[in-house]
Amino acid sequence: MSLDNYADLQTSVLNWMARESDQFITARVPDFIALFETNVVTDLRVREMELVAPLTLTANILPLPANYLEMRRISLQGSFVAPIEYVTPQVMDEDYGIDNGSGQPTAYTIVGQNLIIAPAPAAPPQMPPVAQLTYYGFTPLSTAAPVNWLLTKYPNAYLYGALAEAVPWSDDPTDQTWAARRDQVMGKITSADSRAEHPGTLQMRRYGSTP
Repeated sequence: MSLDNYADLQTSVLNWMARESDQFITARVPDFIALFETNVVTDLRVREMELVAPLTLTANILPLPANYLEMRRISLQGSFVAPIEYVTPQVMDEDYGIDNGSGQPTAYTIVGQNLIIAPAPAAPPQMPPVAQLTYYGFTPLSTAAPVNWLLTKYPNAYLYGALAEAVPWSDDPTDQTWAARRDQVMGKITSADSRAEHPGTLQMRRYGSTP
């Protein structure tokens, strides 16, 4: 059985569980996959998750992308690139209150699902500034999004991860085999990313250990 897309993955999970005809389990396979993805968005940060989005700064409060997980950087684009530096929400309130006018944005903070920049962008007739947002993001699998980079490059991570979440529904609810295999694959993913970005060093978060 191939693992090319979301439907294939669901079928494979049922096959590996030997529960192909069990409608009760079939209905829960999407949940097993989604639970594994919760671990991914919490613990994994690799280059494939770095996304870039342009921002036209027409206001000082902008919604973050729907798949946003964590900020990397924001920089103004133009004749020269100027970084916009992070400040805490408290500093934003204290140093960039409503009476600080407008101008070239130099600072940002995040409150809820919103990006707040300051000073407020200069009002027309000047052209609104354009910034580049680089962030970690992740798109979970679904019928509408049947493929993502993780399934394409590491289908075994998805398979083992979903099977690990399905263990409570298996014949042996104490089986740790799939969780161990999942963690091994996730460790290899972070190791490969660290070697590619920082040759000679290993930097891991949750999975694996730093030598």
